[in-house]
Amino acid sequence: MIEDLFDVTNRIVIITGGLGQLGSEFVKEFLRRGARVAVFNRTIRQQVIQERFTQEERESSRLEFYAVDICKKSDLQQAVSKVIFGWGVPDVLVNNAGIDTQPSAPLRCLAPLKCSPRKFSEKLWK
Repeated sequence: MIEDLFDVTNRIVIITGGLGQLGSEFVKEFLRRGARVAVFNRTIRQQVIQERFTQEERESSRLEFYAVDICKKSDLQQAVSKVIFGWGVPDVLVNNAGIDTQPSAPLRCLAPLKCSPRKFSEKLWK
């Protein structure tokens, strides 16, 4: 029932800070639900992508990564233009940048959350 209420199939989603622990969980869940996901992160490190996402997720045509400093208007304009050109106008923005742990933080580092990002994400989506 809630699945129908929040159907994001083929919706275009931008997630800022999408390579952090919580951000990557948002990315995975939107992918699982059929959305096209644009990950905006200050830096795009292949090692972090390899650690956070499965091969199937990484190879999905519904997932794109963009190096974006969201504090720079020109970076945002350029990245959003690329998303619009490739997929169309975004439907959803998850503004996660600055809320999550740094992508370079060890997976055991849970700050600023008291529970693990996966548990938080599971609670959020149920």
